[in-house]
Amino acid sequence: MRINQIFNNNVVGARTDKGQEVVVMGRGVGFQAKPGDVILPAKVEKVFSLGQKNKERFRQLLEDIPFEHLQLSDEIIAMAKEMIGKRLSENVYLTLTDHVSFAIERYQQGIFVSNAMLWEIRNFYGPEFQAGKKAVEIINSRLKVELGEDEAGFIALHLVNAELDTSMRNIPDITHLIRDALALVEQFFQTEFDTDSLSYRRFTTHLRYLGQRVFRQGEPRKDEFELGTLIRDKYSNEYACAEVIADSIASRHGVRISDDNKAFLAVHIRRVTAPKEG
Repeated sequence: MRINQIFNNNVVGARTDKGQEVVVMGRGVGFQAKPGDVILPAKVEKVFSLGQKNKERFRQLLEDIPFEHLQLSDEIIAMAKEMIGKRLSENVYLTLTDHVSFAIERYQQGIFVSNAMLWEIRNFYGPEFQAGKKAVEIINSRLKVELGEDEAGFIALHLVNAELDTSMRNIPDITHLIRDALALVEQFFQTEFDTDSLSYRRFTTHLRYLGQRVFRQGEPRKDEFELGTLIRDKYSNEYACAEVIADSIASRHGVRISDDNKAFLAVHIRRVTAPKEG
């Protein structure tokens, strides 16, 4: 790899031998370097890619934060990837680093922000919230600060955003969609969920990705409804509940849910409301 842009002494833009533009992180990788220099492998700690627009935002961010905050975020991202077990958008190196650094700065200034969505985050985004709690433990231990569960929730939302690769501003809408859908199912069947069950976690995951499609690009309108017709006939009550959810989404967000996706909703509703054996 060769340097094509120097962000600071520890982060540079580079071009790989295959022509891919990447960001390279490593202590001293940019020190006394210039564009065109070959990067020594021993100096490379992390390599990731960002779009051109985000590379400029990243450069501006690096002017304002200590390198240690970037290293800390990199450690948190690696931990989160392992805990969640899913791919994260590489934009998380920009968004989470910015957030973590700002959270530390707020704490040092005595500014504490409560997380109004903490209950929803804890219940709808379990793996991400656990990763957020672990991230807070790492930050507190390393920097001798005392961030709490509210901050774990904020970090979890950034991980959800990176997992879905959607806009951060969509996450509250997706969370509200999940909450409203769950409430409609509980009301429809006069039941309460076992939030520790596998079926509940699968249902909330399904709703999460449904919300991603709704707020990112709109729900596809093409239907291939042979399987859906079978599900509608077999699980008529569950399908009726799915239609209630679809009507609510259409009314609140102006997006039509396809018949196929109503059928998939009905299957998850069946699983999450089915009486427990024994």
